[in-house]
Amino acid sequence: MLVGHILSFKSLLPLIILTFLSFNLEASVQNKQIWQQQPLGSARLTYLWWKVYDSSFYCQQTDNLQSLLARTGQDSSDVINEINKLVAHCGQIALKIHYLRDIDKDDLIKETKKQWQHLGIKHSDLARWLKTLGTIWPNLKKGDELIFSVHSGSKTSQTFFYNEKSIGQINSDDFAFAFLAIWLSHATSEPELRQKLLGLD
Repeated sequence: MLVGHILSFKSLLPLIILTFLSFNLEASVQNKQIWQQQPLGSARLTYLWWKVYDSSFYCQQTDNLQSLLARTGQDSSDVINEINKLVAHCGQIALKIHYLRDIDKDDLIKETKKQWQHLGIKHSDLARWLKTLGTIWPNLKKGDELIFSVHSGSKTSQTFFYNEKSIGQINSDDFAFAFLAIWLSHATSEPELRQKLLGLD
């Protein structure tokens, strides 16, 4: 009887090992940050002859994404609502920027304000957001990375990462959408970069 149990266990051992490996592989994938997976699209920003940064966009749920982008593109006057729909569709997203030159954080904040003006975003919290970014962002050196990660849900959660380490957040859904709109809205000042980030090019 004991021999029978041993033989039965030996016959099941390969299946047990395979199940264990499969479970651990699945857990490993789930534990990966979204920006450690395959991006939806990537693009480089250049200014005159300077390489400024390489950017990558990550979207958890890509099914029917192009259909959504086509619909939201019909009226992109409300860029915050436009990006809200994109985040809700993706479930989780991340924008990763790898800097190819030194950038002072004050210049980065000025450029953020300039881009919001270009997008026509008029929000009562704009000044507060910009001030808070000054306490979150560091001065950036060539080779540094900033990542903005957003999870949708009953309330949107979002975090900035500097070289893979969490550095802060601004607890406002509208901020998350307004910030992402700089790159992802139809009204962006860099439409070719947007096309590449969203995998449309």
